[in-house]
Amino acid sequence: MKNRVTSVHFMETEGEQTFLSEHAGSLFEAFKKAGMLPARLETPENIVTAILDQVTPSGSLILVHNTFSDRETVRQILKRGNTFWCLCPNANLYIENRVPPAVMLSSEGCEIVIGTDSLASNHKLSILSELKTLQSYFPSLKLEEMIRWATINGAKALGEEQSYGKIEPGKKPGLLLLENLDLQKLRLLPETTVKRLV
Repeated sequence: MKNRVTSVHFMETEGEQTFLSEHAGSLFEAFKKAGMLPARLETPENIVTAILDQVTPSGSLILVHNTFSDRETVRQILKRGNTFWCLCPNANLYIENRVPPAVMLSSEGCEIVIGTDSLASNHKLSILSELKTLQSYFPSLKLEEMIRWATINGAKALGEEQSYGKIEPGKKPGLLLLENLDLQKLRLLPETTVKRLV
């Protein structure tokens, strides 16, 4: 199947680990209260392997959040290939008061994309706002790299890089203009805005 994409909320909260390893915690109690626990709850020996076994090997895998991803887990998943790491830092601050390890993910060679999650866990759905948050927590991130995360990497993750994500002949990306940024240092500023041109 062309452009098969699987998206999984992954390592979003500490409660996920407690739920999976101990069958306890607030997430467990919420599922129990909602009547959503299976009759038999098994603990996977390795959560990464358990997830990867359920995903079509040829399709894209988008892991959303990654707030509690560690280097060992990342390296195990990178062996799969065609995997994208979606960061939603404002949602993570809203839910866990913590941001994903963007610099570590980047240094490991992860293909990062930017998301917002939803208004249930975010104050606004703005990719620019997510980029500003990442830059404030990780000043070493380069604007050029973050722009790739917000454009071509998203198109690749969705299998749409032939049409979107870059300004090239034959492609039809939307064109946005960043205004009020620091052009000397190539940094976003609190007053940076975005305007749609095309």
